[in-house]
Formats: sequence, structure tokens, C-alpha cells
Amino acid sequence: MTLAQALGDLQAAALGNEAELAAKAAALADAVITTQDGGSKELRAGLKALRTMRAHTALELATQFLEAVGVRRGWLLQFHAQALVERNALIPAAALVLEARKAAQEEADAVTEADCWSLEGRVYKQLYVIASQRRPPAARDVCEGFLKKSAAAYGFAFARLRGSAGAYFPGGNLLALSAMAQRGQYFLPLAVPANDIANEIINSLDPDNKSDYWHVASAAEAYAHLGRWEEAKEKIRRYLELAQGDAFAINGTLRQFEQVWGITPGDADKAEITNLLRYALMASDQGAIRLSNVQARELLAPPESVEAADVAGTQAAAGAQGQYEKVFGKEGPYGIRRLQQIIEYSRTVGRVMMDTVQSRDATFGTGFLLNGESVHASLQGEVLFLTNAHVVSPDPADRAAMAPGDGRVRFDAANFTDEFPLDELLWSSPKTEHDVSIFRIRQNTPRYLDLRNLGGMLKLAEGLPKLKQREEVESKTGQRQYVEKPTTVYVIGYPLGRELSISLSDNQLLDYENVRVGTVPGPEPRRLHYLAPTEPGNSGSPVFNSRTMELIGLHHAGGLRPRLNGQPGQYHANQGLWLRPLFNAFRLAKGLSTP
Repeated sequence: MTLAQALGDLQAAALGNEAELAAKAAALADAVITTQDGGSKELRAGLKALRTMRAHTALELATQFLEAVGVRRGWLLQFHAQALVERNALIPAAALVLEARKAAQEEADAVTEADCWSLEGRVYKQLYVIASQRRPPAARDVCEGFLKKSAAAYGFAFARLRGSAGAYFPGGNLLALSAMAQRGQYFLPLAVPANDIANEIINSLDPDNKSDYWHVASAAEAYAHLGRWEEAKEKIRRYLELAQGDAFAINGTLRQFEQVWGITPGDADKAEITNLLRYALMASDQGAIRLSNVQARELLAPPESVEAADVAGTQAAAGAQGQYEKVFGKEGPYGIRRLQQIIEYSRTVGRVMMDTVQSRDATFGTGFLLNGESVHASLQGEVLFLTNAHVVSPDPADRAAMAPGDGRVRFDAANFTDEFPLDELLWSSPKTEHDVSIFRIRQNTPRYLDLRNLGGMLKLAEGLPKLKQREEVESKTGQRQYVEKPTTVYVIGYPLGRELSISLSDNQLLDYENVRVGTVPGPEPRRLHYLAPTEPGNSGSPVFNSRTMELIGLHHAGGLRPRLNGQPGQYHANQGLWLRPLFNAFRLAKGLSTP
């Protein structure tokens, strides 16, 4: 197999399951051994394409296999570290960045060496974001330490590249760190004053508008630093024209303006920037979108309002992939009406909170509403709220979970802002079993009818779908043919306690435990494995069959997992519990009849 063929096969399978990816990555390593071409421009360009696709698992596996056969070039190690950063494996990424930088120095590869300094800055910047936003936040000296280490790394890259086109990227990040330090009231000394950095980036733009898109994105941040928001918006529009649907780049720029520059939906003079980026990301091959309650309500507006919304954002999306009305993901294109349906269902998803000494409204997890008759006929008229037992538990030995009565829930995407106590625990199954706590919403609650209407929106699936679905497609020659496509899922929740998050792609249903399609399950736990993007805080999120929008599972964990059904080995997967056997266990415990 040629190197080009091996790269093509890996890219074609880039968003598939890990077993398939591992086989393709091994074939790529074999092709490199055969051709003795571990440092070619073709290999580097192929791996860069995986990064552009945000196929981070594929990139991680490919670099691992190549390193195992002796390819340890600085740029390859840098790609591996980048993949680790993108899945938040920040500590191992930091160690690998040091190794990549050392290799680049030995190879006299100044560009990769500077990129490694910038990537180290990214690692510590992300550690600062996590440490400062967790509930409760980390100690101030810890947060300040991460911020200063990030500034030192970006500052070194900026100093090495100053006066060249490459300096704009670390320079833009130094401006971002300066803004973060100001918001957090930290002292952050910079070798070059922030205003000087901003003006250098702006003045280095090509006067004929030929600068590359990373440069233009950094210029937008420079204008933001100087408070020149109209010019920042103009540069973001230009950036999206040049980026041409690069999901990796667009997602990073959106993250930068939301997390670093702190733009919120209420910032009337700034929010157009994040709207432009979000629309463009929706039109590219992305992993998830995050919506505040304001954004969710805007998208739930009548179709006329949706079609009239933000013409500039629509144009940016059209430039990215040709059509605003379609989201291109693993399962193919689907229309804005499907997106509206997903967001409509997000109104049933609640933020599980508790006041702590350090913070009010500390978010511990996620949960969702379901009407009682979906569980058993005797619960007709009731409204239930489900979350994980490791989020709210009656077991005093489970110190990580809050106790019933301590927590409350708020539905950020609903059309009301009321909060509801979680104090009527109906049943709980420990985290080693079904990992669920089911609460009853009191009928004297002022918003009970609203909650009942929301709970009635969700339909419980009778069974689990096949792992692959047969679908009719049109070939390049115009002939109709059938292909098998992986079944996918949607997960809706509050990752890291942030805004409402909805997985849209990279969300394959990998496997489920000891279940034959069409059989009636017993009360034993049955695990589901899938790739939908989740983070801590998603615990208790509902899991939907993306084809039917039926509720199938309760999300509760993620990470390196043993394969199901006696298969050898492990893989990275998120894990949920099938709701049908969970409800059968509930009925058995309550002495209720089972179907």
C-alpha cells in the first residue's frame, strides 16, 4: 500500500470507531516502513488534514503508531501533543510538548520549535481556564501560576518570531492572557506592552488583504484588545471567508472569544462575533455546539424569526460550506428544522445546582424531565426528574454527591427562570448499578403545568437501535444504492457547568451490552458506549437516538473503557445506562407490574 493510499484510508475513516481507526493507523505505519518516508511533506500534510477535520482520535492513533515504528520527528510529536490537548489530556500533552520541542531543536526546525512554545502556552492557558471556572475554583496562586506559565511560553515564541509573520499567533494569545488577567485581577507582567503587541499585529497585516486566516484572527483579537469592536467584527468576517470551513480553526477562535474575551449573548456590541463563528461552525464538521438560554430561545423562535436572524452569520456559514441550512456531520446533512427540534428537547434538560461556601449556583451535573406514565401507568399525572446517583445520592458514604434536599434544578432553555427543589426522592440506584436518582416534582409547584408539558415532549424508545442503519444514497453515477451507516446519538447537558451543550457529530453509538434487538430487557444494568462529546458536568444527561429523537439512555461516565460483551481490550468511549432496564429495576423495587 502506498503512503497516499494509507493516508486516504485513514482520512476516510477518521470519524469512525476506534478499532477501525487503529487498523488504518497501523496500515499507515506499515506504509511508512515500506516507503522509508517518515519525514515527507505528504505525511505531514496528511496528518495536518486530520487536525483540520478535528479528527483528534485518528490523529492521536496515527502519531502513536508512527512513533512506535521509530518516527519521532519534532512536528510529529507536536501533532500528537495537539491531539492530546484537544481531548483535554493536558498533563501528558505538556510532557510530550517538551519532547517535541527538544526534537525540533536537534533538527534545527525553528518553526516547529516556536509552535511547541505556543502549544505549551495553550496547555497552561487551558489549565487556567479549568482551574478558574471549576466550582469551587482552584486557589488563586494555582490559577496565577498557570496564567504566568502560559504567558512565559507564548512570550518566548513571540520573542523568537518577532518581526516575522509567525509572531502574530503567540502575540494574539498574549493579548488574550492580558485580558484574562485583568478580569481575574492578577498581575501579569509582559516583556512587550500589550498595546504595542496589538498594534504590531494590526500593522503587519498585508495591505492587499492577502494575509492568511490565522493572522486575520489574531488581528481581530488585537482590535478587541484595543476596544475597536467594529473592526474586530470586520476581521472575523474576513477570517471566515479565508478559513473555508476549517472546523479546527473556527472552533478554536470561537473558544477564544467566548472563554478568553468573555463575550456573552448579552454583549450587544460584541455578540455578533460569536454568532458569526457559531453559525460557521454549525456548517462545518464539528463535535458539538453550546447554547446559552438566550441563544436557545432565539433558535426556538418561529421560523420567520430564524430565517431573518443575523444575515451576516448566514452569509458566513454559506461561505464555509455552501449552505447555512445544513449541518454536515457523521450522519450527513440535515435541516434547520431538525436543529430546532433538538433545541426544543433541550428545554427538558436541567442544570443541577447547589450553593457552596465558595459559590452560589455551583453546577454539579445535569438531569432531565419525564412524565410519570412513561415509566409506569400508576404514575399518570406525575412529573419526574432523573439525574445520576453520583450527582445526588441518599447514601451518606457517597461524599462526592449532594444529598436530596440540598440541590435544586433550573431549566436554562425553558421560557421561565424558576428553580425547583430536589427533595422528593422516589428511588435511587447506586453508581455501581443504574447510577440514577429519580425525583418527583411536587404538584403544588407553581410551574407544575409547564414542567408537565415539557416532560411530555420526550418519548421513551421501546428498544435499542441497530448499530448500523441501511440507507439509500445516490452514487456519483446517479445510481441509487444502499450503504450501511453507523447509528449516532445526541447528548444534551452542561459540560463543566458551562452553557447548555448539544452533541451534533463525532457521536457514533459504538456498542451496547448483552442485548439482542427486539428483546425485552430485565432489570439488570445495560451499558451503552458512544462517542458523543461530553465532559464532567454532563453526568445525568439524556441520550437520544439521533434518527428517531427517542430517549434511550442516561449518560454517566466516560474515558478508557473495557469493551463490552466479552470483547478483549479497551477503547475510549462515553458510557450511559439503557433506560428500559433501569425502569424495570425501579418497578421491581417498588412492587409495580412490569411490561
